[in-house]
Amino acid sequence: MMVSSRYFMLLVALVSCPYGRLSESPQPNFLESKVSGESIQTCGINFYEEAPGSSYKLCTNSGFVNYRCPGNRCYGGNRTDRKPPALSAFFFTGCTREERLGVPGATGRTVNPIQFSANNAEKMLRVIGKELNGISGPHSYLCYWHQNSDNNHKRPWCAGCTYYSGP
Repeated sequence: MMVSSRYFMLLVALVSCPYGRLSESPQPNFLESKVSGESIQTCGINFYEEAPGSSYKLCTNSGFVNYRCPGNRCYGGNRTDRKPPALSAFFFTGCTREERLGVPGATGRTVNPIQFSANNAEKMLRVIGKELNGISGPHSYLCYWHQNSDNNHKRPWCAGCTYYSGP
């Protein structure tokens, strides 16, 4: 009888543990995941134009899920702002302009992003954008941050986004 009570206790432990259930598989614990219909998304990984001149932005959230968002509904401030700032008022700071095609490199640049890709593990952004009070036109930049409270850890967000599986 002692053996059967041990098996019963093991069975109870397996049933109460979410990873021991046969009917469920553990899901990744992403910050954000796929949402059907229109949604608000923070572009934590990627943010870029759907195509040159397009009025839509492609946004990859922190859960590595892609969304297509109307560009006129993308903002640079907090979601809780009563009147969120336009993307034109959103900047990454302390960036390094990459030397390319005869354009000299420079450090300490403030950049309004047109597009970016984030490597959050390395705390680095690869940005194409326009400098504030600097060289004209879009250029490539590297921007870093050290703490989550740093300016370069902030990301734009968009409303009216729909899930996008790619071309």
